[in-house]
Amino acid sequence: IRYVKPKWVGITTICVLVSVCSLWTYQRNSVWASEESLWRDCIKKSPTKARPYNNLGLALLHNNRANDAIKQYDAGLKIDPKDKYLHYNIATALEKSDEIDKAMFHYKEALDSDPYFPDAYNNLGIILAKKGKIDDAIHHFEQCLRLDPFFKKAHNNLGNTFLLEGKTEDAIFQYKEELKINPDYADAYLNLGIAYSRINEDDKALYHLMKALSRIPDSEQVHLNLGNLLARMGRLDKAIYHYKETLRINPCNQEVKNNLIMAVHMQEKIGSEIVKLKDSLSIHPKDDALHYQLGQLYQRKGDLDSAISSYKKALSISPDSFRALHSLAIVYSMKKQYVDALIYLKKLVDIDPDNPGVYYNMACIYSLQDNIEETIRLLNESIRRGFNDWNHIRTDKDLDNIRSSSYYQELINNH
Repeated sequence: IRYVKPKWVGITTICVLVSVCSLWTYQRNSVWASEESLWRDCIKKSPTKARPYNNLGLALLHNNRANDAIKQYDAGLKIDPKDKYLHYNIATALEKSDEIDKAMFHYKEALDSDPYFPDAYNNLGIILAKKGKIDDAIHHFEQCLRLDPFFKKAHNNLGNTFLLEGKTEDAIFQYKEELKINPDYADAYLNLGIAYSRINEDDKALYHLMKALSRIPDSEQVHLNLGNLLARMGRLDKAIYHYKETLRINPCNQEVKNNLIMAVHMQEKIGSEIVKLKDSLSIHPKDDALHYQLGQLYQRKGDLDSAISSYKKALSISPDSFRALHSLAIVYSMKKQYVDALIYLKKLVDIDPDNPGVYYNMACIYSLQDNIEETIRLLNESIRRGFNDWNHIRTDKDLDNIRSSSYYQELINNH
């Protein structure tokens, strides 16, 4: 015996349920057409509950209606004056409306309601830093991180505060900590680039600014900082490019307009000097000094390949030219072609074996290659031959790879 009827009952039931659900869906869709209408409906049905007012405020704030959001948060706080989320959210809305003092009040109220609220510590820390209350800001960021060591952006904010205070090394540490937690955070790369630029670690600054640029290619701040850094490094072609990109994004930036004018003027001046030197070389093609001077101009312009070519021409005429060999070592080091840089430094040793600066520069190159043994050997050799700039040894970032060694610690302690 087959029971066919229940099958039809089932289908009929399904058809009825689908029809009813369709009706309900249609009716609710009229209410849920937007988050705003959803939460207004909730308030209408439950006017004595604080949560719908909070959520309506969030929906309004999401649509950039900060003043309307504030009214809803206020209404919610009249129902529940101790609701930490209402205090926190009204504070964020007040910040968007530039009512900073009122925002501070509500962040503090949120923390009174919940002293273990890391978000409130972070946001209050930002306001305090902007007001110049640096110690208080640091305290709030540190408290945020004590409560949540993986709180995104708090390390970056703490780093910014240290940078404002002039504690660049502490800032760099915090930015690096941020990138451990948040490895794609463009602002941390930007700020790390700015921090390295402040202590003249140009290569590291450039690396991190380019990392930021790959993540936010239309950032005015990234292009501006790259322009300034590259101009300082003498790479005028690239500096001009980034200044122009900054102005494309913000045509009203007067600082960049001035920097661009200066960079173009400098480039034109160098260009005219290059033309003059080339004219002189057409008459005196075997003058090694003219080739060397041309290399210097190309180096100032940022055209490192042309600089190398000119220095090599100078060497082909005068193979023992100390300044041409030295300049080639510098330019190859700038290009991070350390093997080539060492070739020319070793030639300098053959020419002037008692020059302590040559051994010191070789030590730096080996340090950059993470060859600790050779770094220590050559640094010791440079000191034995008279290198005694101890302040430079203590601060030269090229020697960072040996700072933890017992040799370095003993060397510094004895001087």
